[in-house]
Amino acid sequence: MKKWSIVTSMLVIANLYAFNYVQFLEPANTLAVSFLDVGQGDAIYIRTPNGNDVLIDGGPDDTVIQKLHEVMPSFDKDITMVVETHPDKDHIAGLAQVFEQYEIKNFLHSEVSSGTSFDIALQDHAAAESGMGTIIARRGERFILDKKYGVYLDILFPDQDTTHFKETNDASIVARLVYGDTSFILNGDSPISVEQFLSRNDRQGLKSTVLKLGHHGSQTSTSDEFLNQVAPEYAIVSAGKNNSYHHPHPSVIDRVNSRQIKTLSTIGLGTITFETDGVGIWQK
Repeated sequence: MKKWSIVTSMLVIANLYAFNYVQFLEPANTLAVSFLDVGQGDAIYIRTPNGNDVLIDGGPDDTVIQKLHEVMPSFDKDITMVVETHPDKDHIAGLAQVFEQYEIKNFLHSEVSSGTSFDIALQDHAAAESGMGTIIARRGERFILDKKYGVYLDILFPDQDTTHFKETNDASIVARLVYGDTSFILNGDSPISVEQFLSRNDRQGLKSTVLKLGHHGSQTSTSDEFLNQVAPEYAIVSAGKNNSYHHPHPSVIDRVNSRQIKTLSTIGLGTITFETDGVGIWQK
């Protein structure tokens, strides 16, 4: 009887592992981008066709760990690149736990410091990772995430040393993720002044399929000019339910809706995942 119990337990474990593996087994050419439901904050998970993982920001607390478990295969214990767009709590507080639970191969940041306990803790974790590459983000950098399928991440901002910036939002990393005919603008809490810089300098190069609205849909971001140049099919709001900032702002949503852009929000939908084969794009 005891022997059969052991065998049964082993079969159950094997089946659970197989289920976990199969649920993450996507077609070989699929890129997945998940806007994680971390409440009032930002965290974006990217998995390339070759299995590389990128995490952009980590939300306001350790909720990001649970959300990563939902989108990452359980057997995957390393992350190719962690990106800190800027050191505000709602973007980085969860990253310390990420550093503790995963092997981080590369850490990309914009240099600006907030001096908060969360920022200091993250810097300490990064300094303790002896085998990790630390990279300062600069406009013009391109990171090849999947050479076979041509998936890459372009850095559009910052274009300079940000250590002297007084407003951390002004130093937010703006990145454009590209796979074939599909692309994503991922822009932290960048204000309209940064959008104006991008509109002047990138013009047609901003056109993208998906736009994560800057600063959780705040009226400090998402100008008419920027929306016109990005011209996305989808706009993403990453924010928490009943947040005290009243994000997203009605004027921003009005601007998006007037252009027949489909708005998706983590407030009502939870984690939002897109998949693309470089030609078509669909919401999972």
